[in-house]
Amino acid sequence: MKKEILCTIGPASLNESVLRCLNELPVTLLRVNMSHTKLSKLPEIIKFIKTNTNIPVCLDSEGSQIRTGRVIDSSVLLQESRIINIHKKKVPGDAMNINFYPTESINYIQVGDLISLDFQTALVQVIKKEKSFLQAKVITEGLVGSNKAVSVNRQISLDFVTEKDRKAIKIGLEMGVLYFALSFANGADDVKQFRRLIGDGGFVISKIESQSGLSNLKEIAKVSDSILIDRGDLSRDVPIECIPLLQKYIIKTAKSLNCKVFVATNFIETMITAPTPSRAECNDVINTLIDGADGIVLAAETAIGQNPIGCVNMISQLIQQYEIVKQSPLDLNHISRRLLLIEPHGGTLINRVGTDIDANEYKKLRKIKIDDKITLDCQQIATGVYSPLEGFMTELEMENVLENYRLPNGVVWTLPIILQLPKSDIYGIERGHQVLLVDRGTSESVAILQVEDVFPLKFESVAKRWFGTVSTNHVGVAQLKQNGDYVIGGKINLISNVKVDPLVQQYALTPKDTRFIFEQKNWFRIVGFHTRNIIHRAHEFIQESALEEYHCDGIFISPVIGPKKPGDFLGNIIMDTYQLMLDYHIFKKNRVLLGSFQTYSRYSGPREAVFTVLCRKNFGCTHFIIGRDHTGVGNYYTPDASKQIFDEIGEIGIKMIFFDEVAFCPQCSNYVLECSHPKDELLRVSGTEIRNCLNNGKKLPDWLVREEINEYLINNVESGSSLFFKGQ
Repeated sequence: MKKEILCTIGPASLNESVLRCLNELPVTLLRVNMSHTKLSKLPEIIKFIKTNTNIPVCLDSEGSQIRTGRVIDSSVLLQESRIINIHKKKVPGDAMNINFYPTESINYIQVGDLISLDFQTALVQVIKKEKSFLQAKVITEGLVGSNKAVSVNRQISLDFVTEKDRKAIKIGLEMGVLYFALSFANGADDVKQFRRLIGDGGFVISKIESQSGLSNLKEIAKVSDSILIDRGDLSRDVPIECIPLLQKYIIKTAKSLNCKVFVATNFIETMITAPTPSRAECNDVINTLIDGADGIVLAAETAIGQNPIGCVNMISQLIQQYEIVKQSPLDLNHISRRLLLIEPHGGTLINRVGTDIDANEYKKLRKIKIDDKITLDCQQIATGVYSPLEGFMTELEMENVLENYRLPNGVVWTLPIILQLPKSDIYGIERGHQVLLVDRGTSESVAILQVEDVFPLKFESVAKRWFGTVSTNHVGVAQLKQNGDYVIGGKINLISNVKVDPLVQQYALTPKDTRFIFEQKNWFRIVGFHTRNIIHRAHEFIQESALEEYHCDGIFISPVIGPKKPGDFLGNIIMDTYQLMLDYHIFKKNRVLLGSFQTYSRYSGPREAVFTVLCRKNFGCTHFIIGRDHTGVGNYYTPDASKQIFDEIGEIGIKMIFFDEVAFCPQCSNYVLECSHPKDELLRVSGTEIRNCLNNGKKLPDWLVREEINEYLINNVESGSSLFFKGQ
C-alpha cells in the first residue's frame, strides 16, 4: 500500500498557487486544524480549498483539550515565584493575568494542581480558587504564547468535543467534508459519539495524544477508521524519551487490528525556514515508515513554513527512497537521489555512446557523409536527449509518429527524427548492414548505424502530415525537400562527441550532467525554458512568474545553439546575454542553471513544441514553459496550436505552463498578461524590430532589455562583431 501524505493548511499554504501545486503532488488529505481556525472563516476556507484542488478536506477538531487564551504581543513572561490570575473570562493576557479555554475547564481544576503551559515552557501551581478565577504560583519561569497547550497533572474529564467543534462539523458536513479527526480520543465511547455526530458516511481519524488514549488504544482502534499519533501533545502526558518506543507500540497494535496509522509532529520542521531537513529528521521519517506507519502528517511545515511545496516534495522523496529499498535488498545502487528525479521519457535514459568500439573494425565499414545537423542528432540520441529513441526512425516509427503522435510501443513522440540521404548515397545498403556516419565538414567518424530500414521518402504525404502544408515557402518543408529522397533507419552507437563551438562549450550539458547538478542543488521541481533569442524583459517576466507561481526550485534555461537560418541570433550571443544576467546577479541566487540545447530548429510548429518539452523532461525538468507561439513559423499555425496538441496527446509526465502573449504596460510600469488599461497602449516584443534596431546600431528601449544587455549588444555592433547568422 502506497504511503500517504497529509498536509496541514495554514497561512503559508492557503493560496491558489500552493493549492494548485499540492494538487499535482501525492497528497492524500488537506487538514484544517480547528484549534487554529476561526469558525467564521471555515466556510470560506473549505470553499477555497475545494475550488483549487481535488484533494479531500479533513476537519481536525479542537477536542477535549485546554489551551491558553490570547496574550499581548506574541508571548508573555511568567516570572518565577510570581502570583498570577487565571480567569474564566477572556482577558488580554500579560505577566499577571491569563485565561484558559474552554472556559468551563477552570471548574475542574483544584487547589494544589500543577499546570504545565506551552509544552512545559512554564509550570504553575494552583494556590487559591475563586468563583471567576484561579490564583497560581509560578514554579518554573517561562514564555507563554496564545492558543498554547495546557496540561494538568491529573486526568480532567471534558466533553469529547467543544461547542466550536460541533458547529465546525455541521459546516463541514453541509459542504461535503467526509474526513474528521477526533482530537484527544480518550476511549471508545468518545469515538462512537463522534461517529454519531458526523454520520454514517464519514471517516473517523482518532488522535492518540493523551495517557488515557494510550491506555485505551485497542478499544479506540477497533471503532476508528484510522489512528493518528500526535507525538507533540502525547509528550505532555508521557516522558518525551518514551515517544519513539510508544510510536512503535501504537503502530504495531493498531495495524494488528487492521486500523491505518498516521504519525504527526516535528518531522522536517527545519524546513520551516531552511531549504533542506536535518539528517536526524530524514532518519525519523524513514524509521517511522519502517515502523509500519501508513502516512506522514505535515503540520507547521506546510501551515506556516516558507516552502510548503518543498516540504511535501521532501517527504515524497523519502517515501520513494523507502519504497525503492523495501522492494529489494539494500545496496549502494539504491542510494541515489537520481532515482527520485523525474523519469526520463519512456522510463530509461538512453546511452548509445560507444566505449568499446574497435577503430580498426569500424574504419572498414562503408562510409556515409552527414551534415552538421545529423551529426548533432547523433550526439543527442546517444546521450539520451531524445530518449527513448536509440537511433534514426524506421518507416514504421515515422508513420506512427506522423499519424498517431506516438511510437509503435505507444510512447508519445511527435517529431520525425530521420536520416535523409540522396538515392546515390544509399545504393547497395540493405537491412542488417552496418555503416559508418562521417561528418562531411570535418571527415571525423561520428557513429556506427545498424541499418534496420531503407525506404523512399514520400515527400508530399510526409510534408502534409508533418508541417500541415506542402509549400516550400515553409522553411521546414523546404528543408525536407532538399535533404534527400531516401531514408535510413536504425540504432546508432556514437564514436566521438561532436565538437562544440568553443564560445559555448561551457554550456554543453548532457541529461546525465543536468540530473547530477539538480541533485547537488537539491532541485526536484525544475521548470525548463526554450528560446532562440537573447534575453529580454518579457522572457524575464515569464521565467520569474513560472518559478514563483509553480513553486519550482529552479529554472533550466537552454537556448538552441545549433545551425541557424539567416537572421537568427548567433548561439554565443544568446548565451552571453544570459550569462550577463548571472554575472550581474539579476537572476535570483541558486535558482537558474544555464545550458545549451545542441540541436537545430525543424520549424515544425506544435509538433516541435512537444519535442522540446520531451527533451527537457529527459534533462530532468518537471515543468516547461510554452509560449503563445512556441516554435511557430509565420502564419502556418494558429497561436493556440501548441496548446491544442498537448490537449490531444494527453499526459506526458511533465507539467505544461502556458503563457499567452505578454506586453509592457507603461501605466502599470510592468509586463502584464492582462490589465485594465487600453490595449493599444501596450508595448509588445517584436523580433523584427529588435533585429532592425540592432542592425542599425540603436539601443533597444529600456522597457525591452536591461541596460547591461543593451551595452553588450551595442559594443558588439560597434566593434564589428556579428550578432546574427548570415548564412553560408
